[in-house]
Amino acid sequence: MSGLIERYIYDVTRRLPEKERGEVSKELQANIYDMLADGAGDGGDTVDGGDTVDGGVTGDTAAGAADEGEVRAILQQLGPPAALAEKYRQNPQYLISPAIYDEYLRTLKLVLPLVGVAVLVAGIVMGALDNLEYGLADLSYIIAKSLAKGLALAFSAVIQALMWTTIGFVIAERTGAKPEKNKKWKIEDLPPLPAEDKARIPLSDSIAELVMTLIFGIIVILLCSGILPFSFVIINGETRLYSLFSPGFLASCVPAIAVVVSLSIIDCLVKIKSGRWTPFVCGTTVASSLISTLIVVYLINRPGLFSDEFLAFIRGLDGENPALMSFLEAGGGRIITLLITAIIVIVTIGECCYALYRTLRSRRQQV
Repeated sequence: MSGLIERYIYDVTRRLPEKERGEVSKELQANIYDMLADGAGDGGDTVDGGDTVDGGVTGDTAAGAADEGEVRAILQQLGPPAALAEKYRQNPQYLISPAIYDEYLRTLKLVLPLVGVAVLVAGIVMGALDNLEYGLADLSYIIAKSLAKGLALAFSAVIQALMWTTIGFVIAERTGAKPEKNKKWKIEDLPPLPAEDKARIPLSDSIAELVMTLIFGIIVILLCSGILPFSFVIINGETRLYSLFSPGFLASCVPAIAVVVSLSIIDCLVKIKSGRWTPFVCGTTVASSLISTLIVVYLINRPGLFSDEFLAFIRGLDGENPALMSFLEAGGGRIITLLITAIIVIVTIGECCYALYRTLRSRRQQV
């Protein structure tokens, strides 16, 4: 019976801002136990948590003394948790009310990823067809422009989908379509108490990762394709610009980065869809990390990484910094490359181990 009370309190407080939940939970628990005490004992003045004074019945004792029918009657008297949550809300100004907020979030989680992926693919195809129609033959440029167009269209489509979904819910609610209020509420509708879900992936983390991946991918592809300047700035009495990387290296980076970004986007969408660490999510994360690492390591270990003008600038430092030249001539450049490779590999191993740890922890929790 106390389980019904706990489930009811949880159903009310989960609809409130986090900072209000503790106080509301104590107040609501005290009110319920007070109502039980009035029907199960001598009564008395209650305090938070259900304890009583003046020799009355404690909240826990009242809950134990009352039968299930009394508990159900009191909860039914209090009414639907969504409606009660609205009364407890300190600042009730909202665009989407608590009565339909859960349904609103479920709709967004379904609509936004589908719209984003569909428009992204369509935009890439449209961009490629447009570039081929103009007779462009530079593959890296075509990929960069097509991906940029696809990402731009996908971002615009997601924003519009968010806007129109929100407007649709606002109109539906204002015109009387309120699912939870129109449906007769029953005790059986109470959700189960959530166990501590150690496998949960916060939605905010996945969305932040997706946004950062898109921003990073767009910037790097634009840099490598030459649409944005990618130069090495030297200040020696005057400012001179040197191209840091060779054109061949930059051209090879465009399709490679496109693959890495695509894998990361798929990984983020899988996490958003699942919302928790499962074997499938773990496998997607590990595969994405390993493939991306192999691509990056291959790129930075290829010959012809730096441009001729940058290498000429380094050789010109012979008289100014002989120690640096001696280090480079002794294979210092290779040592730096290997060090960067080792750091990338270590970070990747850490990501894979973390994914495996969270997944195994989730499996143990289910058992």
